[in-house]
Amino acid sequence: MSAVSGTGPLLALALRRDRVLIPLSALALTAYSVGSAKATVALYSDAASAMKDLGSVLNSPSTLTLYGPATTTSLQGLSIFKTLLMGSVFVGLLAFTIVRRHTRVEEEEGRLELIGAGVVGRQAPLTAAVLLAVSTTLLVGGLSAAGMIGLGFPATGSLGFGAAWAITGLVMTGVTAVACQLTSSARGAAGWALGTLGVLFVLRAVGDTATSDAGRSLRWISPLGWVNQVFPFGADRLWLVGLGALVGALLVGVAF
Repeated sequence: MSAVSGTGPLLALALRRDRVLIPLSALALTAYSVGSAKATVALYSDAASAMKDLGSVLNSPSTLTLYGPATTTSLQGLSIFKTLLMGSVFVGLLAFTIVRRHTRVEEEEGRLELIGAGVVGRQAPLTAAVLLAVSTTLLVGGLSAAGMIGLGFPATGSLGFGAAWAITGLVMTGVTAVACQLTSSARGAAGWALGTLGVLFVLRAVGDTATSDAGRSLRWISPLGWVNQVFPFGADRLWLVGLGALVGALLVGVAF
């Protein structure tokens, strides 16, 4: 029996258990991003009128700390200003919840031992959890991108928005996988994973509010900093999602 034997049935079981959590979360996050963008476009007729109201706050330290820099001064870029970073954090939290729930929580509640008595490899539960978290991350990013396109936004920028959200989800999948392997309780795994997310947020905030080149380089140390650096509806650096996938894959490799 291989180490991943039984992954398929475990993945199907996880999908059944999350048949409410995943669809509702995906729809809520999509409504959050698309609804905010639609409201902004309806409120302002063009980028000039939007900048007249928003320009004075875009570069304030508090705004940069919470949301990071504006991706572009186009109307589409301004419409996603508040949802880009914060939405990616929510996607990361969703990935964390899925991986933790189907590994460490299952073990604490005794279901993993019961499942393990069957034809299930030692790495199958973690494999199923990671696959589900990655699939959910891509689903949420894809739905949000499709929603932006449905509003009439440029396709490349819309895909950039979805890719930016996926970065945090992919990285947090790996972070949580490692945390679950290094700790003996669900609470301990949550502490390490959420603590790491907090550190990454702080590093990103320091980098975004820094006035020196050395300080601004911190945004490249944190995957949360990469989210804004995608610059949807601007530079559209879609390749950054590949960097997030690489980091996530390396962390999952460490977990295994």
